[in-house]
Amino acid sequence: AYTCLDVYNSMDKVLTWSENNIKPMDSVNTVASDYYVMALKRSGNVFEYIKYADASLLNPPNSIQDGQRSIMASMEKEKKQSDELVAKYTYNRELKTAADIADAITVITSGEYEIKSSKTDITRMVVTLLEKQDIDGGFDGNISSTAKSIIALSFFTGNCYIVKGENMGEKYRYDVNSAILRGVNYLQNKKNGDFGYGNVKDTSFVIMALDCAGIDADNDPGFSGDGKSTLQWLISHQSENGSFSNDLDLS
Repeated sequence: AYTCLDVYNSMDKVLTWSENNIKPMDSVNTVASDYYVMALKRSGNVFEYIKYADASLLNPPNSIQDGQRSIMASMEKEKKQSDELVAKYTYNRELKTAADIADAITVITSGEYEIKSSKTDITRMVVTLLEKQDIDGGFDGNISSTAKSIIALSFFTGNCYIVKGENMGEKYRYDVNSAILRGVNYLQNKKNGDFGYGNVKDTSFVIMALDCAGIDADNDPGFSGDGKSTLQWLISHQSENGSFSNDLDLS
């Protein structure tokens, strides 16, 4: 099992590599820059976050995914993005996949944005996400969407939503805690023999989802055993220079 010191050392190595290789202000709204800025904020590092937020408005992203990620990266307590921009990439768009709905919920909820729409509210968005859960507990039939959905639902643990079904007025009960548990079970069933998920991206999302669900990715019996764990898989694939490669496919 890894200690907190091991994890912090791994984080320091990847942040050092990122500092030397990623220049956020020169590549605003790119995947690397957005995630790097989010990592800096989560680790409490000093950075010109407001400047990054201002620069992101000059180069608005086109896709829903890019827009949601950009808003998350440029969120600042002192200067949040406009309600119009948030609406454009979340509740005013036709969100078809569970991943897009989950990311929209995470953007709105974590940024404490208000939904200004007569067509939807956060409850309806959560219910729509719950309705998209597959019989096996997954979302969109893949690892990352399921992990993102767990992260989004974790903001609403303990809540139940009741909506009318389509047949004879039957009512269906959607329980957030049960949905999260089913999602975790799906992830547990999809892990490889080495407790990883074939690539760094999916494994990272799984670890974040487990953390949101209150599950230890290094010691929980569903994600560890025989001296291996999901967290260990991720850290073991960090290069000496601190970087991670997402080209690994070891499934």
